[in-house]
Amino acid sequence: MDSSNFKASTPVLEKYLKAILKIFEDKLGFLPASVISFGSAAKGGFNHKISDADFLIVLDDGVGGAARRAVFSYMLTLQEYFFKARGSSLLDRLLYFFETGTGMFKSFFICFERDLLSASFHRVFNVNRFLSWLTVPGKLILNSVFSSCRVVYGKKYDFKIFKRGLNSLQIFKSFMLCSLLYLFFILINCFKPAFKYFYGSIKWSLLNCYFYLTGGSVKVKEAALFFKKLLECEALDRFLFYQGRGFKSNLKEYFNFYRLIFSLHFKAPKLLAGRKLQLV
Repeated sequence: MDSSNFKASTPVLEKYLKAILKIFEDKLGFLPASVISFGSAAKGGFNHKISDADFLIVLDDGVGGAARRAVFSYMLTLQEYFFKARGSSLLDRLLYFFETGTGMFKSFFICFERDLLSASFHRVFNVNRFLSWLTVPGKLILNSVFSSCRVVYGKKYDFKIFKRGLNSLQIFKSFMLCSLLYLFFILINCFKPAFKYFYGSIKWSLLNCYFYLTGGSVKVKEAALFFKKLLECEALDRFLFYQGRGFKSNLKEYFNFYRLIFSLHFKAPKLLAGRKLQLV
């Protein structure tokens, strides 16, 4: 077992990867074809309090369904040990269904190599096909993931072959998804702290719109500073302040941050059209 090609941004991520490989070797009797890191775990800026340790575990096509289910069971235990334990209330169960159905706030994903090579969002991230088709900008997310991911164990892939064309429908889906996240934040925040939903709704708005405009994948702060130059929106400054520092609940803040989500998605196609005109 060799994970020496993984340069962790934090000790937690390095321990997490080593624990994954140890479970494969000791409990399952085989090793994954590849382990791919993406998101803040790959780009840097990982924050244990607000970031997900995004690892995509790729299995050989010859691995059976029973073995895959065993991998999932062990990984679920690891996720709860390293990052978060799942709640047992009705609200927690509903949120868990939504999160697993869309792939959000998970620290691991499991797919077969054939699924990865198909570049199909619901197969790669093993999420509910209908729910992901309805609410998730799959092409945009896949393109963004493949533009910044790193193979941290096993077989390497030419991720350029997975790129798919984008259109304004992807931005509309991103807007719907981030709006839904923000609504969850407001509702859940009435009962218990729900900062991850606030942070996620703004973070994915920034990163999705940034990638749509530039085709590049950057850290959240860099995306926020990029849009600060293009949009007149004080909420961007406050978002940069709020990262990891909580959120002050009041109606004005709720409105201002949702206006930021709307502005980013509404203006992104116009900004892209303007950029194309400048290149002509």
